[in-house]
Amino acid sequence: MKKTKLKPHPLRIIRKSRGMTLENLSKAAFVAVRTITGIESGEITTPRYATRRRLLISLGLEMSSHREVFEKNYKPNQCSLCGSKI
Repeated sequence: MKKTKLKPHPLRIIRKSRGMTLENLSKAAFVAVRTITGIESGEITTPRYATRRRLLISLGLEMSSHREVFEKNYKPNQCSLCGSKI
């Protein structure tokens, strides 16, 4: 059986590109690791404004980029290669 790769959340991609662990970002943003994990896994789909703001600032991003990071159409159960549902 072929394994399918889930599409990573933009927050995870940015966090990893900055070389930050969940714990690093959690401490910098004063946001619980569980909350960050929930956002990255798609379990939390609409994080509070204050949470989004703290995460973006801690990642060195402008608030104007919040739509790209916390996009409403993120689907963790969609194949990142072909876009089909898993």
